[in-house]
Amino acid sequence: VFQFETQKEKVGQEYLNIYDNYHEFTTREKPFFQLIYHNTQGNPEGKVTVYSYKSSTEYIKALENREEIPYWAYYCRLNYREDTAGLTKVADFSVPLKGYENISFLEFPEPLPAWYYLAEISLKDAIQQVWFQVTDLGVYAAVANNKTLFWVNDLSTGLPVKEAEIKISGGENTKTDQSG
Repeated sequence: VFQFETQKEKVGQEYLNIYDNYHEFTTREKPFFQLIYHNTQGNPEGKVTVYSYKSSTEYIKALENREEIPYWAYYCRLNYREDTAGLTKVADFSVPLKGYENISFLEFPEPLPAWYYLAEISLKDAIQQVWFQVTDLGVYAAVANNKTLFWVNDLSTGLPVKEAEIKISGGENTKTDQSG
């Protein structure tokens, strides 16, 4: 089977692309996203609406839904929009773009509490969505043929997290010991 995508040529329109659609931040960090923005009339303020998911399961399902789009279908992935009707709006604000030339950054005005989020970023007519998690847990996984080893640390203290529950999609659940 041969598949390809086509798109109508866009002349003179805004272009917005967020470098990575999945991010993690600590509760002490203001979320920020690197992006490419092209337009014909300077840099406008970014309008941001932040939504939260009801659970980690819903967040993971949303990520899985987006990943169903083939990697080679660039414009379909770029223009994918999750329906936000079932999500809870937690913030709505405008911020100026930072950066220079073709590289820009958009930084939130303040940190968010630990949870699972979707932000919709609008610059004039260009709209993109980005998924991110805010957590103070750092997880390292070492995967072998028949075993996986996890370490979980608290990013604010650097100490191991005892009894952290690890849920493996389609596998066993476990907890960390006293060494994290």
